[in-house]
Amino acid sequence: MIDAIQARLVCESCGAIYRTDFESCALDGHPLRPLTEDPLIGRTIADRYNIEECVSEGAMGRVYLATHTRMSKRFALKILFGEHASQKRTRLRFKREAEAASRLEHPNLVSVVDFGETPSRLLYLVMDYIEGDTLGSIIAQEGPLEQFRALRLVREIARGLRHLHSRELVHRDLKLDNVIVTKDGDVEVPKIVDLGVAFLPPTGTDEEKLTKQGTIVGTPAFMAPEQAFGDEVDPRSDIFSLGMVLYHLLAGRGPFEGTAVEVIKQNVTDPFPPIEERNPDAHVSPDVQKFLDRMIEKHAADRYESAQEVIDAIDRVRQPSLAPAAVATYSSLRAEVAEPPPSSGKRRALVGAAIGVLLAGIGLGGWALTKDEVPAEPEPQSLAEMVELEDELESRSKEPQNSPTRKVRRRRARQQKKKAASERPEVAAAEAAPAFAPLQKTAAAKTRVAPSVASLTELSGECAELIQRIEDRHGSVAAGPFRVRHLGIATPTASTPPEELHQIGRQLARLQSTLEKRL
Repeated sequence: MIDAIQARLVCESCGAIYRTDFESCALDGHPLRPLTEDPLIGRTIADRYNIEECVSEGAMGRVYLATHTRMSKRFALKILFGEHASQKRTRLRFKREAEAASRLEHPNLVSVVDFGETPSRLLYLVMDYIEGDTLGSIIAQEGPLEQFRALRLVREIARGLRHLHSRELVHRDLKLDNVIVTKDGDVEVPKIVDLGVAFLPPTGTDEEKLTKQGTIVGTPAFMAPEQAFGDEVDPRSDIFSLGMVLYHLLAGRGPFEGTAVEVIKQNVTDPFPPIEERNPDAHVSPDVQKFLDRMIEKHAADRYESAQEVIDAIDRVRQPSLAPAAVATYSSLRAEVAEPPPSSGKRRALVGAAIGVLLAGIGLGGWALTKDEVPAEPEPQSLAEMVELEDELESRSKEPQNSPTRKVRRRRARQQKKKAASERPEVAAAEAAPAFAPLQKTAAAKTRVAPSVASLTELSGECAELIQRIEDRHGSVAAGPFRVRHLGIATPTASTPPEELHQIGRQLARLQSTLEKRL
């Protein structure tokens, strides 16, 4: 529960709260008095939301904990300040934005379940009540976060922003206290809350442009310079705010201190000090500092263009190495399958997936595993055979360990291996290979044609898109093992030997087949 805030006025008749000097309530004309006790506590809104306490205050209104009178379920209910609710343009914009926000559905965004207007003309927005700690309280309890944990949280928040921006909405008040971290098992899941100031870009005639320039809404420490000037905002404004969130997570404090006006002025004019300058005990790699610097560029054109670009940049920054704790866990799991029996290819694949889930669960889902994790299976001769191979592997896992079918298959595999070793045809790289055909044989030379780097790059991009679709549909934990496997596949270059191009092609084709089945 928050304390009554000084310099607030309240209308005892309708319950509207004002942050600016009004002589009387703009909604019903009744006189205002200084706020000492919130008159909305104990009231029932829309005949179904019983207000219990005020839990926070944002840029546009106050957020209350409310219980549904018939379902005994708790919700977060936001009521706009009187000065906003009394403006015709704001009322029209609120209804448009609330309707758009009610269509949002993403694991990193709070769900909007209801909105409306009371008989006394108060505007309210009802959201799911999220149990958890805000990022601000986590920093207060634990201090600055380790950089890879901070990056994982910011990546998840960026996923929520990407969904928000895809609906032509901008949050405009992203800050530590507007992100609540919940737990899914041992996995931290950040959720963006307080969508009350989300912004729909104006369209149509001037009369229909419901958001007026010159109005400053947001929190000074996290506000983009263009927002502070009252200019129009776009997704890059949220990216700046997200960068400031990351700055606080890494340093334990913001780049500047002072009054709200002083902080805004410094955000606009002064260079941002490096993390280690603000907190000598923080350990931030040069790549992470460079990534952060671009997020908080003062000119919007110099920042990342979209939340997707932020996600991609985080994946590049955190890919190079494994954290020590993950290495120890990974090594112990690898030891269990160091000497697998002849028929344990499927088991090795499953253990690899389990390792991927483990790494994703502790915030390391983007790091690469070694090539040893790829099961040693017969080499398919075409993309179609690769798909068939995946189906065959699936069926093998259901067979008894010592079934006659398995014994015959092992014998045939040994015979094929002997034959391949005796023949060993020379591998010739084609100067211009056609579309992806990793093991295509020429009619004349009977040799395998290596796939082109361009075709492999295209296939890798298709795999990345499939992983993203899985992540959007099922969450980052579900996509974790696929992302690990994808990043474990080498990147082809002009100097990559033909044999390695074949290997990369096989791995990508298998991954693509598995991803398509997962969807």
